[in-house]
Amino acid sequence: MNGFGAQPKRDDSWIGPLTPVTASRRERELHSQVLLLVDLMVACLALLMAVWLRSHLPALHGPMDIQTIIVCAWFSLQFFITFHIYRKFYPNSTERHGLAICAFLTLSTFSMVLFLVRRIGRATSRPTLALFVLFFLLGLLFAHTYIEWLRKKNKHNKPQNLLVMGDLDVCDHFIRDVANSRNWNIIAAISDRQFMDSEDIAIRLEHIVRQKPVETVLLMPSFGRAGRQKSHFYHQVMQFCETTGIRLQIYTDWLNQYSHIYLDHIGSVPVLTYAFSPDLSWALLAKRSLDICLSAFLLLITSPIMLLAALLIKLDSPGPVLFKQMRAGKRGRPFKTLKFRTMIQNAEGQKADLLPFNKLTGPCFKMEADPRITRIGRWLRKSSIDELPQLWNVLRGDMSMVGPRPHPVEEVNLYARSHMRRLSMQPGITGLWQVSGRTSIADFDNWVELDVQYIQEWSLWLDVKILFRTCIAVCKMTGY
Repeated sequence: MNGFGAQPKRDDSWIGPLTPVTASRRERELHSQVLLLVDLMVACLALLMAVWLRSHLPALHGPMDIQTIIVCAWFSLQFFITFHIYRKFYPNSTERHGLAICAFLTLSTFSMVLFLVRRIGRATSRPTLALFVLFFLLGLLFAHTYIEWLRKKNKHNKPQNLLVMGDLDVCDHFIRDVANSRNWNIIAAISDRQFMDSEDIAIRLEHIVRQKPVETVLLMPSFGRAGRQKSHFYHQVMQFCETTGIRLQIYTDWLNQYSHIYLDHIGSVPVLTYAFSPDLSWALLAKRSLDICLSAFLLLITSPIMLLAALLIKLDSPGPVLFKQMRAGKRGRPFKTLKFRTMIQNAEGQKADLLPFNKLTGPCFKMEADPRITRIGRWLRKSSIDELPQLWNVLRGDMSMVGPRPHPVEEVNLYARSHMRRLSMQPGITGLWQVSGRTSIADFDNWVELDVQYIQEWSLWLDVKILFRTCIAVCKMTGY
């Protein structure tokens, strides 16, 4: 067997030279979390030092006001957001360069806001603010420089050894394409073509581990060509790592297109989860909290409008005030949606006669100048007031403020397979379709594309932008 001092020969047992690889995503995420925690500590210490100096220096002595602390907290929050955005778009920039740019941007906007605060007569202690900004920026510079120095020192002094095992072609491709880094070193790459015997591979691995420390074993199987013997080989490698306590990682390049992957358990059974839509997270919990607060608030302030709409509906045409219909929610679960009635009685019974006038190509029905719509109903639709009772559905949890529109169950039953993707997220009162020219979109597939785009790119900020654009669309009264 080849020694570790020379480069291994490229045959069925050893391939590739000693090659460094990049740091793991988990390490990068941990580094970002550490920086955030350090920044918060620096901000608190800077505020305490500024307040202490203000109260102990005669030239700065004076009564303390809560507005000053609020402005300091706002400055810190603004810097955190600016720095986070900068690091996202420029991850490879130096710490000092990033701090200088973010400090300049933060100070510029901070100065304008402080000027406005002073103009409206709010009491703020300028010496305290100046001391806080000085201590905060100096503290950030020192802390970030020290953390970066520690990272570089660890990279040089403690590189971790990586042992690559598995399919020869997959390993060879990986070794050629990995980026340079000093976090890890590939000490050897072992092919699975000759080491199918469990005892031989266990002895081989033990010999490697005893000669040189191995932090991680990277198993790179080719699942398309993995027969029973190779599966047994992989199983033995896993058992060896479990016995010796060495970390095991499995290379799965065929999963790169899926961003939401995590290990979970169903009972006591470990499972690898592929989430093709936003899954349980703090962001989704925040979305639900926003739905509850916003729907409750809107129900309260729009109650006079809804009472007036109910009265006008009663006076305009016979029938109930509310229109109730079974619609498909998340994963197709049916729920009863509420809307103000905008059509005559027995409108659903006349739908079959109007199908030739359907504006949409697909399973859904949309028609301009629908003769079933009442006089007051046409105004309710243009102003989107007919959607207000759905705030109760949001409060109940059947719907969200933003999401794909819920369709009737009978229309969902006509969906093509590609249309089912829009059911993977909670339906909403408004969505990308409503704010992207809904009156001009005639192809249902284009409607679905907008919903899929929303699901794939979902974030709380995207919801906020859609809600803002919805307010503009409602003011323009573009509904029908």
